Amino acid sequence: MQEDKALIYEDWKENILPLLDLALLKLNPKFFDIEQYFAAKSLISSRSFEIDDYHGFDMVPLADL
Repeated sequence: MQEDKALIYEDWKENILPLLDLALLKLNPKFFDIEQYFAAKSLISSRSFEIDDYHGFDMVPLADL
């Protein structure tokens, strides 16, 4: 679990943090902090599934019911 969190943190630092510095986007940092990123990654990893080779992995509302 700690290894996963470390990898996710590195992913956030590399891909999300630079976006917060772009004034053009005017992103609110409180919506893009590391905890929000962990929550989003958790939802995606637990709720996404492979549709087919063409569509790849997706999240389909209510499909997991």
